[in-house]
Amino acid sequence: MPAKLQAYSSTFFLVAICLALVAPSLFSDGMFMDGLIYAAVSKNMAVGLGTFWQPHLSQTLYSEFFQHPPLALGLQAFAFKLFGSSFLIERFYSLFTFLLSGFLITKIWKQLDKPATSAWIPLLFWFLNPLVIWAVANNMLENTLQIFVLFSVWSLLKFTRNEKFYWLLLAGFSLFLGLLTKGFVALFPLSFFFWLWLFQKKKSFFKASIHTGILFLATLLPLLILLIFNSSAHHSLYSYLNIQVITSLTKVQTVDSHFFILFRWMNESLISFGILLLIFILNRKKIADFKKAFSDDRKLIFLFFAIGFSGVLPIMISLKQSGFYMLSAFPFFAIGFALLAYPFLVRQRNLIQLPTSIHKYLGITSLLLFFVVLFFGLLFFKNKVDRDQEQLHDVYAISKYVGKDKLIAIPPSLAQEWSLHAYFARYATISLDDVNTKTRGYFLSTKGEIPPNPDAYQEIELDLQRYSLFKTRQP
Repeated sequence: MPAKLQAYSSTFFLVAICLALVAPSLFSDGMFMDGLIYAAVSKNMAVGLGTFWQPHLSQTLYSEFFQHPPLALGLQAFAFKLFGSSFLIERFYSLFTFLLSGFLITKIWKQLDKPATSAWIPLLFWFLNPLVIWAVANNMLENTLQIFVLFSVWSLLKFTRNEKFYWLLLAGFSLFLGLLTKGFVALFPLSFFFWLWLFQKKKSFFKASIHTGILFLATLLPLLILLIFNSSAHHSLYSYLNIQVITSLTKVQTVDSHFFILFRWMNESLISFGILLLIFILNRKKIADFKKAFSDDRKLIFLFFAIGFSGVLPIMISLKQSGFYMLSAFPFFAIGFALLAYPFLVRQRNLIQLPTSIHKYLGITSLLLFFVVLFFGLLFFKNKVDRDQEQLHDVYAISKYVGKDKLIAIPPSLAQEWSLHAYFARYATISLDDVNTKTRGYFLSTKGEIPPNPDAYQEIELDLQRYSLFKTRQP
């Protein structure tokens, strides 16, 4: 057995447990609206409806989808091209980003001179954030974003070891890819050298500023080249800036307080604080050990918490906030919590002396457990519906009757039922039109609601649960 497999046995076991927890939502049908829209746009891109720089949702809603930069959508579209249009494609894409992010967390952990056998500790604190598990099953753009953010910080840590400037260039290019994934929220690792200077003082402030400047240029130059030489990219990103960024800052309000995101972070971190408190209580007689361990790692602890807050505090600028906006910052908080808990958790693990025969096969057993959980998760949940059961039932029934690539009229009362638009776009490329300036072939309404011109339509007898479908009367 390879030594690395054995070393990561606890990590594989923890990931398998996490997969078991998320499997019911991950492999079942139904999804949070945002992730559903991203999947629909990506699927459309894969079949030629819309392009990378001009994504498309439907004929009537976001015919030009400039709400986000397109990189994550394009990467998912590539998955659709390779593997087809099953709803499981976005689920496996999301699972892949989750696993790759976990791998990068373990790489950062090793850069801190922590043994591979303890890599499960930062992963544990990462998993303890409820939003992390939720995001895996809901195809959030932040799942892709955190890959680029984590790779950037890992590259910066590599640079601090040998000061080879290609690590700075790699870190900057990774942040550029983050920009193309979720916009300006990707840029918080630019604060890395400032925090490093503030907490470690190994380099002068001038040198920290120079390194930050190089990192910034390595992020900005690819963007400038792209904007100058690619007019489609320029139009797409300029539209995103106006539609999403400026509007969010000036006109859109989803919360009552700028401090919402801080309270949400504290709420998400309650379990981590609770686990940490429990660890300290159980080890209260070894408080001297904790003081020594904290003294050894306090600069790193401050560094990673500071990086994490760099990804959270700027969100307070806008009153358009949501908890998942800070998903890409959670890995850094997890590493900070892990550094605090590390000496105690490792000590307890070392007290458990397993027989050599068991220890030998622990790694391969844990890895096999992951695939067993994956297999049975698919087996038991792929035909289940996790959310929007009635809506999905009707979407499938209507799509089967009407066929793909159709336009269906709807009343104004359904105009902002965004998940309905998204489900029809994702599973049947059907667009819903609430304008009703002319009679369409079909009209969809909630049960009990009749078309505005009832003489033009006749109701179709379908086994629908929430909606009613009408068809144009034959002349």
